[in-house]
Amino acid sequence: MNALTRDVFRKSLTLLALVVLCCGNGSFAADCEKPPFAAARQALIAERNQEEPTFSSCEPIAGSPASVAALFAYEQPSGIEDVKVFDVELVIAEATTGAIQARLTRHKVWESDAYKIDAAAISDKAFPLRAGATIFGVVEFWGASSSVSFYSISKLSLYERRGKTIAPLMNEFVTDVYQGEGCDEQTTRELRAEPTKGQLYAALRIHEKITGVARDSQDCPTVDEESDSEVIRYKGGQYPVPKRMRPFSGD
Repeated sequence: MNALTRDVFRKSLTLLALVVLCCGNGSFAADCEKPPFAAARQALIAERNQEEPTFSSCEPIAGSPASVAALFAYEQPSGIEDVKVFDVELVIAEATTGAIQARLTRHKVWESDAYKIDAAAISDKAFPLRAGATIFGVVEFWGASSSVSFYSISKLSLYERRGKTIAPLMNEFVTDVYQGEGCDEQTTRELRAEPTKGQLYAALRIHEKITGVARDSQDCPTVDEESDSEVIRYKGGQYPVPKRMRPFSGD
């Protein structure tokens, strides 16, 4: 597999992941320039001196029909050649009027160099972690390639509305990782909320599947493993991600 083929394949994986993420229920991702998202978008553009977002994602919040979520990313100068950074605005808005209810602003994140961010999207999946809570996910798709290999990774972060702010609830849980060189493995993970009572936060059970990948007619060992044994529990205001399930953990 040559470098061009690897790069095309990596981008195809990213596009496929976006289709699954945004259109898994048969619907398409919402248009951020149409109601109810347009009002929040225009408010941020005015605040940022007419700066248009580099990319954006908007979705109704699954499980919270009165609210919608939007992500607006703005590329910023990094001061370093071939390195991009982004300001990211996360917004929760009223589902009818688009009026901003809560907001989180993050400055100069997503440092993108040889390891590049390909896309980010508001997840259309429900995260029923606490009764009455407004919780949504953001999925980031990153990748890198060279003349001998390529690397693709997806990671999920969870956020919760707390008054007029949006609080990080879980940071960079790797849901998919794949490295294209020789004999390797592709690891995919899903989170499943355990039953809970009252105002307690649900535990998150991790479903993990590891599949062997062989390229270039190599004789690779068969790998096909599944596990549901690990659980993440809410602690200290967040769900702490196990070390081996964070980016660049050696997966």
